[in-house]
Amino acid sequence: MPSFVFDIASDGIAKQTIDWDGGVDLRCLLIKGAGTPVKGNATVLDALADASVDECDATDYVRKTFASPTVSTSGNKTLFDADNPVWATLGGASNNTITGALIYKGTTNPGDDGTNIPIAYIDTNDLVTNGGQVTLSKDATNKWFFLDNT
Repeated sequence: MPSFVFDIASDGIAKQTIDWDGGVDLRCLLIKGAGTPVKGNATVLDALADASVDECDATDYVRKTFASPTVSTSGNKTLFDADNPVWATLGGASNNTITGALIYKGTTNPGDDGTNIPIAYIDTNDLVTNGGQVTLSKDATNKWFFLDNT
């Protein structure tokens, strides 16, 4: 399945409860497994509870905070951008095939996946860990995700 924006995030962006570049705690986690979360999931806990979706557990894995989030427009698109997260070493003793990334809004208790809000699922085309550096890279044109304004 290709990348997508979660239903709750579309609603939150429209109602301005998710302000991408307004100081929101934006984070990402890596996913392994053959499945993808369901667009209708309302929490990160729900997204990770899907049958064939698991969070990465490779050596040296940690969730990352998105730095320098910005919103811009290009043509008929509103683009959601931020720096590419980098894991200096990922894997080695224990490796994973990373099938996707989940971008989410951390809430008042960012360690509580029952309250964290999923924003977007990004298909990573099977990044393989081997103990080296892993960079999660956005699309050069469409950034992390976009809203189509046509």
